[in-house]
Amino acid sequence: MENLRPRIEFYRQRSFSEKMNITFAFIRENWKPLLIYSFYVIMPICLIQAYALNSMLSASFAAGTNATIASSPFGSSFINFATNYGVLMCCMMVGS
Repeated sequence: MENLRPRIEFYRQRSFSEKMNITFAFIRENWKPLLIYSFYVIMPICLIQAYALNSMLSASFAAGTNATIASSPFGSSFINFATNYGVLMCCMMVGS
């Protein structure tokens, strides 16, 4: 027979240590749904971030090789690099 613990009262005055204990108790009781929902939110952001990082590094290396050949290192590769860097930073802020 399972030991039934009482439900967590959400709106109650607590000290700091009681707040920490209740928080960990809530996570302990609901870890599966929390893990599933965080996976559904974070995984698409991680995929977009990985693609942006790959494109940014490709643009960076392409700009480095074109800088030795061409006279102007700033061209469409710089716009591509800046766009990918912006997407990467947005994904980092949302993901963190």
